[in-house]
Amino acid sequence: MPLHLLADIGGTHCRFTWRCDDAAPPPSWQCATGAYPSFENALSHVLTMAGRAPAALAIAAAGPVTADICHLTNASWTINRANIAAHFRIPRVALVNDLAAVAHSLPHLPASAFRHLGGPEHAAMAPPALVLGIGTGLGSAILAPGNNVIACEGGQADWASSDPAEAAVLQKLKPGGQHLPAESALAASALGRLYAALAPTAASSPPIAAPDIPGRVASDPVAAQTMQLYAQMLGRYAGNAVLMTGARGGLYIAGDALNAWGTAFDACLFYRCFLAKGRFSAYLGAIPVKLITAPDPAFAGLNALLAPADGEAAAEGRLA
Repeated sequence: MPLHLLADIGGTHCRFTWRCDDAAPPPSWQCATGAYPSFENALSHVLTMAGRAPAALAIAAAGPVTADICHLTNASWTINRANIAAHFRIPRVALVNDLAAVAHSLPHLPASAFRHLGGPEHAAMAPPALVLGIGTGLGSAILAPGNNVIACEGGQADWASSDPAEAAVLQKLKPGGQHLPAESALAASALGRLYAALAPTAASSPPIAAPDIPGRVASDPVAAQTMQLYAQMLGRYAGNAVLMTGARGGLYIAGDALNAWGTAFDACLFYRCFLAKGRFSAYLGAIPVKLITAPDPAFAGLNALLAPADGEAAAEGRLA
């Protein structure tokens, strides 16, 4: 089988792996996205290390893809599919949103790739299903019938709360009353901002890095409060997202963060808030809710994108 290269490009990290059979191995190389001025520089480094060029390249990028171009939402890179294909002389190139790639992966992941959070435990995956991706940003995508995928930008929708205590915290995240996108409160990177909002004295102290907060839950009351607030808000947001998209086939949460947080993430509280939609709680209770535990599920989705024969268009990604 010809060698294919898969790239999962996030706002903080980028990962590459070579595919030489029907399975995608773990990442063969990764780096901080900010370590390179452009995707082309990072790709050139990967190809130089490998001493070879791929027959096909599939890219999952953390941002909206319009006219085969992606401007990363939380990094300075711009990825242009046609330019990449021409500059590196790669015969086939696909460019998709990163959560679209995860949505493409759902039919290809084994049952062991998921942790059950709520709803019917043994329900088979079936579209329409919704993927929420929690990382540097907050992304989403819908797996529709026919295994078609629709990339969304739900993380950029306004976020607010009817709970006075939560509203007071959120107000501190948007001084001046400007637009507060959901990802400003619900991305994994938002934990530091929530912590600072809950601890008024934090302004005169060294800031607490977001990745350190879950590990402080047992000894730091503000960290515990931060994680509780996060679980509540994410549950409500997820319930809203499922209601608005009609994703009765399942909600799937992707991203390394929740897996890394372990028990610091209160899955029971999250699920109670997910269900808290009045007379529609039973509607939501019939929907399986799962956490994707497989590392880099986007690679499985990119594999699926490269499966069509040469020249065939793939959903959410065009092959050069």
